[in-house]
Amino acid sequence: MKIKNQSVHDYKSFDPFEYPGEKPRFSFLLEGSMIYPIVIQQNRPLKASRIWVEETWKELDDYLKLKSLPQLSERCPIIVYGSLRNPVKLYERFNSNESKNEYIRRAKIKKTYGIDIIPAFQCLLKEYDVAYMAHASKRGYLPITLVYSPGTLLPSQVIFLEERQMKIMDISEGRDRDFYKLIILKTDGVMLENGGILKDVYVYANTNRVLRVDEQFVRPKNVFVENPQFQSKTQQEILSYILLKYKIIQEIAGSKTPQGLSKSFSDEQVVLPKINQFLHGQLSTVVEALGDEIPFIKLP
Repeated sequence: MKIKNQSVHDYKSFDPFEYPGEKPRFSFLLEGSMIYPIVIQQNRPLKASRIWVEETWKELDDYLKLKSLPQLSERCPIIVYGSLRNPVKLYERFNSNESKNEYIRRAKIKKTYGIDIIPAFQCLLKEYDVAYMAHASKRGYLPITLVYSPGTLLPSQVIFLEERQMKIMDISEGRDRDFYKLIILKTDGVMLENGGILKDVYVYANTNRVLRVDEQFVRPKNVFVENPQFQSKTQQEILSYILLKYKIIQEIAGSKTPQGLSKSFSDEQVVLPKINQFLHGQLSTVVEALGDEIPFIKLP
């Protein structure tokens, strides 16, 4: 059996209204811009999963060892639930020269390595969902964060990062700016495709600035879950609703049409701080911690 390998260029990135973007429906290994689907072996450890590469089947750990890279047990499992499920975003974060140079400079990492390799496995999170944050990004969208949601089952992804990748992740997720915190997730276990349970997992989340509109959290409509507990809206719907309901389009953005929101957010430096000042002050909620915040993880 052969598997069709892909490229990150087979997936589109996203404009603000499409956040968090397109994502594969399978586990994969990202190597540079290449996407190798991972064939999961039922009732066998993840390290025994296989990829079709160089015209032959290779077990995952064997391939990592062949590349002189840390094996799965030497990496940190990180739950990703937002834009990092989009292969283009994942590639830009760890492999794009333009973004990597910035993160390397800020993380003070010597650029002495080549292409990054990242295993990414599909998984299911019980009792969790995602919700919009009371904060608009420079690109004009509301990011999402993880929140408790009793009875909900959230399809997600766990990526396994080596130590230098964790340093890049820390910088890019804004730990140095106290934006997202790195926590060990409170959970009975994350369900994996091989039938196993992953108990010790980490996640970047912000529980200090969750959006609450009409006394409810708001989840992204394009992220599908089982048994959602919150109202669902697209980016365009939630941005339009907030700015129209609270009459801050006319007062701040200077536009009366939803089509102008994204452009206003990203193009006018005066607009974004004022909108965020309103979101932080009027619609921001602190929720229960999802786990204990931890310092930087020292890997084997």
